[in-house]
Amino acid sequence: LGRAGDPRGVALARNGLGRAALRRGDPAAAEQLIRDALVTFAELGNRIDIPECLEELAIVAEACGRAVRAARLLGAASAMRNVTGARFSVDEQAIARLLLRINEEPHWKAALVEANQMSQEQAVAFALSEP
Repeated sequence: LGRAGDPRGVALARNGLGRAALRRGDPAAAEQLIRDALVTFAELGNRIDIPECLEELAIVAEACGRAVRAARLLGAASAMRNVTGARFSVDEQAIARLLLRINEEPHWKAALVEANQMSQEQAVAFALSEP
Protein backbone atom coordinates (compact mmCIF):
# COMPACT_ATOMS: atom_id res chain seq x y z
CA LEU A 1 0.00 0.00 0.00
CA GLY A 2 1.38 3.37 -0.96
CA ARG A 3 1.54 6.48 1.17
CA ALA A 4 -0.29 8.73 -1.29
CA GLY A 5 -3.63 10.19 -0.31
CA ASP A 6 -4.87 9.60 3.17
CA PRO A 7 -2.07 8.32 5.45
CA ARG A 8 -4.46 7.50 8.30
CA GLY A 9 -6.65 5.51 5.91
CA VAL A 10 -3.64 3.56 4.68
CA ALA A 11 -2.57 2.90 8.28
CA LEU A 12 -6.08 1.74 9.22
CA ALA A 13 -6.03 -0.63 6.23
CA ARG A 14 -2.63 -2.01 7.25
CA ASN A 15 -3.87 -2.45 10.80
CA GLY A 16 -6.92 -4.36 9.53
CA LEU A 17 -4.74 -6.55 7.33
CA GLY A 18 -2.55 -7.21 10.37
CA ARG A 19 -5.56 -8.37 12.39
CA ALA A 20 -6.58 -10.63 9.50
CA ALA A 21 -3.07 -12.11 9.31
CA LEU A 22 -3.17 -12.83 13.02
CA ARG A 23 -6.55 -14.57 12.70
CA ARG A 24 -5.23 -16.76 9.90
CA GLY A 25 -2.25 -17.78 12.02
CA ASP A 26 0.51 -15.61 10.53
CA PRO A 27 1.86 -13.58 13.48
CA ALA A 28 5.01 -12.48 11.60
CA ALA A 29 2.97 -10.82 8.83
CA ALA A 30 0.56 -9.42 11.44
CA GLU A 31 3.40 -7.88 13.42
CA GLN A 32 4.93 -6.16 10.39
CA LEU A 33 1.62 -4.73 9.17
CA ILE A 34 0.62 -3.49 12.62
CA ARG A 35 4.08 -1.99 13.22
CA ASP A 36 3.79 -0.14 9.89
CA ALA A 37 0.40 1.22 10.95
CA LEU A 38 1.81 2.22 14.35
CA VAL A 39 4.66 4.18 12.73
CA THR A 40 2.17 6.15 10.63
CA PHE A 41 -0.16 6.81 13.57
CA ALA A 42 2.81 8.03 15.63
CA GLU A 43 4.02 10.27 12.78
CA LEU A 44 0.51 11.75 12.53
CA GLY A 45 0.32 12.25 16.30
CA ASN A 46 -2.79 10.06 16.28
CA ARG A 47 -3.28 9.17 19.93
CA ILE A 48 -6.62 7.44 19.32
CA ASP A 49 -5.40 4.55 17.13
CA ILE A 50 -2.03 3.92 18.81
CA PRO A 51 -3.47 2.02 21.83
CA GLU A 52 -5.25 -0.40 19.52
CA CYS A 53 -1.98 -1.13 17.72
CA LEU A 54 -0.25 -1.70 21.04
CA GLU A 55 -2.97 -4.16 22.07
CA GLU A 56 -2.76 -5.99 18.77
CA LEU A 57 1.02 -6.21 19.08
CA ALA A 58 0.47 -7.63 22.58
CA ILE A 59 -1.72 -10.37 21.10
CA VAL A 60 1.01 -11.07 18.52
CA ALA A 61 3.70 -11.19 21.23
CA GLU A 62 1.65 -13.61 23.29
CA ALA A 63 1.04 -15.82 20.23
CA CYS A 64 4.84 -15.92 19.76
CA GLY A 65 5.47 -16.91 23.39
CA ARG A 66 6.68 -13.45 24.49
CA ALA A 67 4.34 -13.01 27.45
CA VAL A 68 6.35 -10.34 29.30
CA ARG A 69 6.47 -8.22 26.14
CA ALA A 70 2.73 -8.77 25.71
CA ALA A 71 2.12 -7.60 29.27
CA ARG A 72 4.21 -4.46 28.75
CA LEU A 73 2.41 -3.61 25.52
CA LEU A 74 -0.95 -4.08 27.19
CA GLY A 75 0.08 -1.90 30.13
CA ALA A 76 1.24 0.84 27.79
CA ALA A 77 -2.02 0.64 25.81
CA SER A 78 -4.03 0.88 29.01
CA ALA A 79 -2.11 3.95 30.13
CA MET A 80 -2.75 5.67 26.81
CA ARG A 81 -6.45 4.81 26.90
CA ASN A 82 -6.70 6.33 30.37
CA VAL A 83 -5.14 9.58 29.13
CA THR A 84 -6.91 9.88 25.79
CA GLY A 85 -10.23 8.17 26.44
CA ALA A 86 -9.64 6.19 23.24
CA ARG A 87 -12.25 3.62 22.28
CA PHE A 88 -12.09 0.02 23.34
CA SER A 89 -10.15 -2.55 21.37
CA VAL A 90 -11.65 -4.23 18.35
CA ASP A 91 -10.74 -7.59 19.91
CA GLU A 92 -11.86 -7.26 23.51
CA GLN A 93 -12.19 -11.03 23.95
CA ALA A 94 -8.55 -11.65 23.02
CA ILE A 95 -7.46 -8.82 25.33
CA ALA A 96 -9.57 -10.24 28.19
CA ARG A 97 -8.03 -13.72 27.71
CA LEU A 98 -4.55 -12.23 27.65
CA LEU A 99 -5.22 -10.22 30.82
CA LEU A 100 -6.39 -13.37 32.60
CA ARG A 101 -3.15 -15.13 31.65
CA ILE A 102 -1.06 -12.14 32.72
CA ASN A 103 -2.79 -11.95 36.10
CA GLU A 104 -1.87 -15.60 36.77
CA GLU A 105 1.87 -14.84 36.64
CA PRO A 106 3.29 -12.28 39.09
CA HIS A 107 6.23 -11.22 36.86
CA TRP A 108 3.90 -10.74 33.88
CA LYS A 109 1.55 -8.67 36.01
CA ALA A 110 4.49 -6.60 37.30
CA ALA A 111 5.52 -5.89 33.70
CA LEU A 112 1.99 -4.70 32.90
CA VAL A 113 1.92 -2.39 35.93
CA GLU A 114 5.39 -1.03 35.13
CA ALA A 115 4.44 -0.29 31.53
CA ASN A 116 1.34 1.53 32.72
CA GLN A 117 3.72 4.41 33.53
CA MET A 118 5.06 4.75 29.97
CA SER A 119 4.55 7.91 27.97
CA GLN A 120 3.18 7.65 24.44
CA GLU A 121 6.68 8.10 23.03
CA GLN A 122 8.11 5.39 25.29
CA ALA A 123 5.26 3.02 24.43
CA VAL A 124 5.70 3.48 20.68
CA ALA A 125 9.49 3.08 20.95
CA PHE A 126 9.07 -0.11 22.97
CA ALA A 127 6.48 -1.50 20.53
CA LEU A 128 8.82 -0.85 17.60
CA SER A 129 11.88 -2.27 19.36
CA GLU A 130 13.02 -5.74 18.51
CA PRO A 131 11.24 -8.39 20.61
